[in-house]
Amino acid sequence: MTAVPTRTFYCCLPTRFGVVIVALIGLLGGGLIAVAGGLNSRQITGSRVSLGISIAVYSLLAFVSILGLVGAIGRKLVL
Repeated sequence: MTAVPTRTFYCCLPTRFGVVIVALIGLLGGGLIAVAGGLNSRQITGSRVSLGISIAVYSLLAFVSILGLVGAIGRKLVL
């Protein structure tokens, strides 16, 4: 790994706090959009393939955000 000269995320916030915030935003945003797409899937008369792809992508975003959140919290507890 390379050394990082700064330990701040956005001007003055610590890096781990920034990771937690970004992970929470991704989790909430991706999860809400995936759930909304799933609920609207029966009402849509257009292409179901594109709807399925968008639900899968936003579900993947939520999953990766969970991994980032667990990693940031786990790293914070270790240090």
